[in-house]
Amino acid sequence: MPGFISTRPTLVGIFLVLGSAFSFSIAGVLIRWVEEASGWQIVFYRSVALSITLLIFLAIRYRRAMLGVFVASGWTMAIGTVCMTFAQICVIWAFLHTQVANVVFVFGAVPFISGVLAWFVLREPIRGGTWIAMLLAFVGIGVMTVDELAAGRYAGNLLAIATTLFYGGLVVTARVSRTADMAPVLCSGALFASVICAILVDSFAITWHDFFLCALMGGVQTFFSYWLMTLAARYVRAAELTLLGSAELILGPLWVWLAISETPTYATIMGGLVIMVAIVVQAFTTATTSAQTANPS
Repeated sequence: MPGFISTRPTLVGIFLVLGSAFSFSIAGVLIRWVEEASGWQIVFYRSVALSITLLIFLAIRYRRAMLGVFVASGWTMAIGTVCMTFAQICVIWAFLHTQVANVVFVFGAVPFISGVLAWFVLREPIRGGTWIAMLLAFVGIGVMTVDELAAGRYAGNLLAIATTLFYGGLVVTARVSRTADMAPVLCSGALFASVICAILVDSFAITWHDFFLCALMGGVQTFFSYWLMTLAARYVRAAELTLLGSAELILGPLWVWLAISETPTYATIMGGLVIMVAIVVQAFTTATTSAQTANPS
């Protein structure tokens, strides 16, 4: 197997990215299968399961140095923790207040939100092609949001946008701290989300069915989404990572349509298509820039 990885690194990276996209895409179905648990209960048990899984992962990875990784990044760890905490809370409530397709498509704009935040905070330049991709992504989000407002529903889309902003902040924090391992931040964010939910939840009593789904979401689905994408970054270029990772935009709505017959609205489909075009433009821009950097002539 090591020999195969060394000779086929790009192929391995592709499978890892697609595995991460698949893992993320089933979140909507798992939430829809929850029968009785409230939003705060879902977030609480999901966050607890994710915290435990990440603590075990970090203990195996760093052993005696595990505690040090939580304080090594200083203030960036604190900001990243806040972003991760509220992202975890908002994403569940977003799924509960609007269609899965809306949340997944809006979440697809994370790279563009991150770009804007990096432009404001870090003064990182944005190339012409990326500006076009950003504009397309925001137009797609606008199409979906206006449709929800016209139908008298807005909370779900606003929560999805808030989730995207918080995840964008998490990405910018990672760029500032220049760390390749975000597991400590994800873990601390999950722990703080658990604490907040423990204060706000009305009751901790849920059925075994719902408990299993929440534990599956946190301990398996969310963890593997992160872990597989982190591994894929070692083998796949940024443009390919962006493009292949967008498979979740197709798979997420597909699963809920097959499992529970949740059909996206026309505006949602159109807005999602615009965002997918934006992702293709961004991937092409990144690939072109990388090629020019590698071969200036």
